[in-house]
Amino acid sequence: MTKLVESMDRGDVAGSDLSSSEFLSPQKAALGPNNNGRGDSSGVPEYDIVKATQYGIYARCEQLLNEGFDVNQRDAENITLLHWAAINCRMEIVKLYIQRGAIVDSIGGELNSSPLHWATRQGHLNVVVYLMLHGADPTLRDGEGCSAIHLASQFGYTSIVAYLLAKGISPDMQDRSGMTPIMWAACRTHCADPARLILTFGASTSIQDRIKQNTALHWAIQSKNSTVFLLLVNSNASLDIPNDTGETAFNMLKQMKQYDWISKRAVDNVLNKAERNGKRSWFHDYHKDEDLKTWVTRSLPFVVIYALGLIFSASIELGWKLLLLFAVYLTFRGVGKVVCDDKFMSIFPISVYLATKFWMYVVWFFYIAPEIPLYATVGFVSLSTLLWYNFLRAWRGDPGVIKMSAEERHKTIISLAEEDGFDPKHFCTTCLVRKPLRSKHCSICNRCVARFDHHCPWLSNCVGWKNHKYFIGYLLSLVIMCIACVVGSFMLWNKVLGVDWTFIDVMRYQPWVNFMMAQAVVHGGWVLVLLICQLYQILWLGLTTNERLNWTRYSYFGAGKGNRNHGHNPKLFHRGVVQNFADFFEIGFMHPKRIDWMRAWVPQQMDEDEQYSDREPFLRDHRDNYQYV
Repeated sequence: MTKLVESMDRGDVAGSDLSSSEFLSPQKAALGPNNNGRGDSSGVPEYDIVKATQYGIYARCEQLLNEGFDVNQRDAENITLLHWAAINCRMEIVKLYIQRGAIVDSIGGELNSSPLHWATRQGHLNVVVYLMLHGADPTLRDGEGCSAIHLASQFGYTSIVAYLLAKGISPDMQDRSGMTPIMWAACRTHCADPARLILTFGASTSIQDRIKQNTALHWAIQSKNSTVFLLLVNSNASLDIPNDTGETAFNMLKQMKQYDWISKRAVDNVLNKAERNGKRSWFHDYHKDEDLKTWVTRSLPFVVIYALGLIFSASIELGWKLLLLFAVYLTFRGVGKVVCDDKFMSIFPISVYLATKFWMYVVWFFYIAPEIPLYATVGFVSLSTLLWYNFLRAWRGDPGVIKMSAEERHKTIISLAEEDGFDPKHFCTTCLVRKPLRSKHCSICNRCVARFDHHCPWLSNCVGWKNHKYFIGYLLSLVIMCIACVVGSFMLWNKVLGVDWTFIDVMRYQPWVNFMMAQAVVHGGWVLVLLICQLYQILWLGLTTNERLNWTRYSYFGAGKGNRNHGHNPKLFHRGVVQNFADFFEIGFMHPKRIDWMRAWVPQQMDEDEQYSDREPFLRDHRDNYQYV
């Protein structure tokens, strides 16, 4: 049994030697009878009940129970039959034993564990669910002082962690030594999902264990776990809490000499941010004023473009202009360093766009409109109205954010787990929602978006199911507006300089007009390319930008079981150019296929009208003390 304990502690199920009362590894179990937990009713081997349980020979187990074997009888190592059925994931036998009166929370083995502990160690979610539905207590501790949530966190079983938390287990539950689930994830699990899930449920990052007084950050650094370390830092975990030796996470990072587990740049960014927040200087309060920093970031492009326009239009020598341009660059860079933070790139691009549009309007109405016919300005204003309508709908509109209340999130996790349909790949551990077909979690907006296309920094918003068509309208109207600015400039030059004007004449006439026309040409060019790419993906491919870049990663593009090609089908949603056009823009007389992408789960190879399943996950009627918070 010692080998069993060591194997279980490592999570290495294949390393156990078998005897009549030892753990049966999945590899060896495959050599035995039918692996589904019932076995074959014909020709039942004459195994004892322990080995029959390990091999999953349902008929033999049932036969021995009918002959009077006590379902709660323990073997020589104080282990019950339910333990063996749980650790080997013999679901039918687990059900049989519980129906015959097996004690769900029986304690056994060298680790003094319950069947729930054994099932959790091996990641058998279906067994964990069944045991808890029949009264298993997830708060029980084993001989090492760990409950099920601590074991699931150690071994990185995201689905079990989610289920236990949704059933009401505290994310800050401490084991005998004071370790919390996030601490175990920090020192044992080098993947993001379990830790992210625990943090999303509100786990505290400042709790210290009882032995070393370490926080989760201490454990992440000691274990060289860069994934969980960055998650904790992004969750604003404190670097200043000392452990029993007086070391803080900040000091541990400062003393690092090797960066074999994390990049030096990442460590420097964390240290610089911590040092900057700790200094008390005349601009310390400014650094803390997020509203002021946001206001400066938004205003900066307006000031810079105005300064550039003044320099270009100034009647000074070229050398002085170059010197002033360099001064503007240094000022911009200096201010940028002061205001630049994690939100900078989500604010600055759209501010550049708004500033450019503002000064284009100034140039049009103060320089161009007085010199050209009225109808041109009327057309310009009409196009501008169309542009602003689409821009506002794409910028401020809902892209299709998948929203759920806390209770709905917990119910979803529970129902998925109890229906044996919990796949971490289709579940967002940040938003705690089941991800519909074609959806994606945006790391910038920190939310899941239905039929996600991309995050647009020029909108400071995601482009998804509900605002994608307005985004296309915005691109189209923006290209037309840029063309209108260029045409207006030519009309101005023809009126003022005559039809035989030269490039030198234009450069000397009005630098402000030239400056803004150049911007219209540049912006109009790349926006036109973006529009063409978008229309190609929508009409000719039936894909989103995200799917076009990552389609090989999505299971719904993979070959089905009946597909002999065993390849991928990137045109799963392609219905022809005309029909794609009708579906995307929802043109009624063209009979578009209307799909609620917030409720589309799996593509079904069925009749076209039933291609997408919008069935809500079934929620069991059974309730217990750990159903949901």
